Amino acid sequence: FNEGEGVSLEDWPNIRSSYGKNVGEAMSSYAVIKPSKRHPNSAGSSRNLILTQQHLLETDAVGGGIVSVRDLKTVYALVRSSKSKALRIEYNDNSSRTYMSSDRDALACSLLDAALCVGNVDVCVTEGVSDGFRLLPRGVREVVDKKGGLMEAFFGPDTIEAWHLKRLGRVASSCLNLSSTSLLSQPDPTSNTILCVPEVVTASLEFNSNVPPEGISPGTDKKAVTNTLTPVIRLLGLLTKIKALDKSDSYTPAQQQAAEEASSTLLQSVFRICKCVFGFQYFLETEEVLTVMAELLNAREQFTAFWAVKVLGVMVACPFSPRNKEQEFVNKQVLLAPPSIRETLVQILIGGDGGWGKVNLTEEIIPGYEPPPTPPTPPPPQ
Repeated sequence: FNEGEGVSLEDWPNIRSSYGKNVGEAMSSYAVIKPSKRHPNSAGSSRNLILTQQHLLETDAVGGGIVSVRDLKTVYALVRSSKSKALRIEYNDNSSRTYMSSDRDALACSLLDAALCVGNVDVCVTEGVSDGFRLLPRGVREVVDKKGGLMEAFFGPDTIEAWHLKRLGRVASSCLNLSSTSLLSQPDPTSNTILCVPEVVTASLEFNSNVPPEGISPGTDKKAVTNTLTPVIRLLGLLTKIKALDKSDSYTPAQQQAAEEASSTLLQSVFRICKCVFGFQYFLETEEVLTVMAELLNAREQFTAFWAVKVLGVMVACPFSPRNKEQEFVNKQVLLAPPSIRETLVQILIGGDGGWGKVNLTEEIIPGYEPPPTPPTPPPPQ
């Protein structure tokens, strides 16, 4: 609760009735269901989430009363569940609220855009809650100019982000060394787990929870960056080969979904690593990285394709200062050259199915375009 000057009983009705009235005009509204922890078996409460320029309002769908008002600058993360239509909103004060909505992804996009517009650069859409993974309270940055103390006793001279970066690299390398062949062997039809990948996903979740979306420090050591970035991208390449095909020895659809969900988590780590100098420089040095990115853009799981686009966005626009224009030019030329990447990006931009269905790009992009006539079929020989 908030400590402060008390409110008299006579003033309370006026104060409560004016709560949330001066937060600006509504820009968008979404009907949601708010589950109740006290009544888990109930259908939940009907609510409306209303976005203004700087606030998020939760109102009662029946009476219209304002339940809560949140400043968009206090939003820490938007957690998108892959198992349901739930969206969990985490705040910097370590509180969180969960809502169910048929327009869950549209709500997440609106919230993300609104939070970024008010300068909240730390917010992102993720699939893993920060509880249990993050070492510092939400919204608190590590002070790196102080040495010694309890933190150094646990992590040595490394910062928290450097320690998690190195750990992710070790776990990913170990997974490749131990399971480079068994990872793609005959799957167990009774299990949806992709062998030792869960350990890597856990290390990736810990890294993502402790490193903000702004990425790791631009001056992070080259060896630490390459020792992590290379095995993670190679592991992503193996995961893209886990597909449910119409063959007796194929993986099941559930196993493909598990692989793509793991890929989305690893992509968020790649997104943070590539925002440093050496990550931006050596991303393209990894073998078959273009093939891997093309496969990820065509993933069935839309959240995986979303983070693949985010990674490409970092690579074609230098994220640090001073801007490395030469490397940025090279990245654009190399990444956008393959038709498999370029055409999929265009399909996503024009609102097509992206990797889940092909469209005729020429007819979609050029209004009134008429394809050339088909040449006549020659008559059969006499």
